[in-house]
Amino acid sequence: MAKIVDFNAHSEKQAKKRNLLPWLLAIAVVLGAGLFILQNAIRIKEIIVVGNVRYSSEEVVGMIGIEEEENILQVYFNRKELLEDHPYLERVEISFVSYNQVRIDVVEKDVIGGYRYMGKYLCIDKDGYIIASTDELQDGVPLIKGITVESFVDGEPLAVKDGVLGTLLTLHQLQNKYSMKLDIIDFRYAGVTDILLGHGKLLLFLGTSEQLESKIEKASQILAQVGDDTDGYVDLTNPDGRVILKKFNSN
Repeated sequence: MAKIVDFNAHSEKQAKKRNLLPWLLAIAVVLGAGLFILQNAIRIKEIIVVGNVRYSSEEVVGMIGIEEEENILQVYFNRKELLEDHPYLERVEISFVSYNQVRIDVVEKDVIGGYRYMGKYLCIDKDGYIIASTDELQDGVPLIKGITVESFVDGEPLAVKDGVLGTLLTLHQLQNKYSMKLDIIDFRYAGVTDILLGHGKLLLFLGTSEQLESKIEKASQILAQVGDDTDGYVDLTNPDGRVILKKFNSN
């Protein structure tokens, strides 16, 4: 029996396909245009960096690899929040304020002091670890003297006598609490039994590490009353007694 083909039905199907093709093309064009517009609309126009002190905003942005006019979705899926290669950075958090604005929150490591060793400054963090060795000591970081270091490894704790690291951390916290800048922390005799602090031309004799807060509080009161160029020394070994600033040339 011969096969019967309905040409009218076949023609109707072809006509429907022809009528549908322009719609599909139109949808594709609209989607393509929308995607193009979206990609350009969500490009980064502003990068905000907060919390950075040692690194400039430009340096932080360069470390992470974010650039203005970059697609914000690419940044979102490829962002790097751990920067282990940069010793002064504790962590970096990236957030997206809007479709074209990125915020970078920087948490830097606290450097509580620097120790001069073989022509370099060993930078020590609050946990007693050496996080870097530099040619120069950064502003605001006190020079540590008097301790004995035979060798060191970046990223390892500094090997010193018991009590020294704890005293360093306490002094760091106290100078922040009382807004007092220290230039030198000298552990005379390599321990915590005879501590000398330097502030500009002024020397502060603390004696032992006992009653540190009382001693630093008294020192901050004296420093608030004298200028940074004042030279002399203050005996703080007994903070409960009378504390007097004496000039080096006075009797």
